Amino acid sequence: MLESDAVRVEYYAGGDKDDIDRVHLQLDNKAAVTGRAVDGHYTFARVKPGRHRLRIWGTRQDGTTVEGTARRVKFYVEGARTVVVK
Repeated sequence: MLESDAVRVEYYAGGDKDDIDRVHLQLDNKAAVTGRAVDGHYTFARVKPGRHRLRIWGTRQDGTTVEGTARRVKFYVEGARTVVVK
């Protein structure tokens, strides 16, 4: 069995994507990671085993949050895992 300290997050935006300029992903209380892909994935490295919290949201060009895009997921890491945010 292979084990890893990485957590791959796959995400997509539903509905009207025109307002979303950037997507932000925040693991626990660390700094948010920002990307321009509305649908995509990101791999967090060096994630310690245990409980974690992922927050994801989309923003407009002016930095304001697009309503309906914020999601929170709680999960537990034992090894390599994929978290899908819908």
